[in-house]
Amino acid sequence: MMKIEGVSGSSGHKGFEATFEIDAFPFSAYRPGVTAGNKDRNGIGKMEMPPLHISGPFGPDVWAIANAMGKGAVLTKATVSAIETMDQKLKTILEAVYTNVRVVALDGGLHGEPTNGRFNAVLEYDEVKIKHTGQDTTGKDLPAATFGFNRQTAVVVG
Repeated sequence: MMKIEGVSGSSGHKGFEATFEIDAFPFSAYRPGVTAGNKDRNGIGKMEMPPLHISGPFGPDVWAIANAMGKGAVLTKATVSAIETMDQKLKTILEAVYTNVRVVALDGGLHGEPTNGRFNAVLEYDEVKIKHTGQDTTGKDLPAATFGFNRQTAVVVG
């Protein structure tokens, strides 16, 4: 489920709220190529979880909201929850809470019409807090982890 609330922006929308049911949200969507153990250009090890990168059948809906909000709009809080079963052996649950998400660029035509079959919105956010839990197939809980990141740029792609 993705819930967006407290929107205000150049379009004049205030108090906008929307909820999306997400059936499949693979963790690969959260990993833009830099994951635990990898090193950045300076050779410094880091873990980079999101950007807020959404694709699939719900992508156009998210893009349409960004389009309706307009460039410069702010989402005070966005929560994304995901459940994924990997190889039928492990169920993982991820919840990410984004703070002050801003629409900084839009591409995709008017009224949610795609450009070259794609919907794109570039977002920025001040902070994301991620809680990651899981269970094995016997129902035994796996160790939980919580992460926090600041000043990220996110891309919504549908």
